[in-house]
Amino acid sequence: MIAFYIFINIIRPFIFNAFYSEQLQIKRTRSFVSVLVSILIGVFTHIIFDGLTSRSGYFVQHISLLNFNVDGILGFSMPFYIFLWYSLTILGLMVLLFQMIKSFFTLKELGYELKISWLRIATITLLWILLLYIGIDVLEPKGYLRWGILLGGTLFYSVLMISTSYYIQNLISLQKREKLLNKERFKS
Repeated sequence: MIAFYIFINIIRPFIFNAFYSEQLQIKRTRSFVSVLVSILIGVFTHIIFDGLTSRSGYFVQHISLLNFNVDGILGFSMPFYIFLWYSLTILGLMVLLFQMIKSFFTLKELGYELKISWLRIATITLLWILLLYIGIDVLEPKGYLRWGILLGGTLFYSVLMISTSYYIQNLISLQKREKLLNKERFKS
């Protein structure tokens, strides 16, 4: 992160000074600070949640309440720290879903036309099923915790891989358009 900060704030301004206005540089610095603060909050909360929801976590070792068994859904009995892990995961997913829906309506109010890519959803779903099948075959998960990790992890990597491929496709498409525009400008 330090190297990234040095590049963004020291090296790049010397190289690209002719292309960027001072106002844009201030905006980029603010964006970097926002990302840095977000990362720090994420690291801190991750450490706290690991301490609360992991068998070897600090809080689980020192607070006996976290080790009491809770009767879960579908007849499962689980320690409270596992129940807390599932509850916090579901709460986090609900917050993300709410933010996505809120963003969708905000963009629609601003006049953006949003289309659902069923091909992208189908691709993510098929990749998720494939990774899940491979994970089940390799890991042979036993217990609800391993199943939860396997389901969530494979979904995360499916979305990550598909999003990365679409991002790269968009970059390539933009580069091709830029080359065409440059050729047309050169001809004129």
